[in-house]
Amino acid sequence: MLENRLNDLESKFTFQDELLAELNDLVTKQQMAIDGLQRQVKLLTASANMNATGESNSSNERPPHY
Repeated sequence: MLENRLNDLESKFTFQDELLAELNDLVTKQQMAIDGLQRQVKLLTASANMNATGESNSSNERPPHY
């Protein structure tokens, strides 16, 4: 009886340990995605601010012969 209970506890512990590792991997991947999105937002905000202040962006400029 006691041995069965011990085996059950070991089984549950193993399952929880594996689940914790999977969740940790998932959270790590999500944090990397969030970091990338934050960098993109900063770049887009800086670009929008430059365009709003009238600073020229070489990719949007017309050539001088127009």
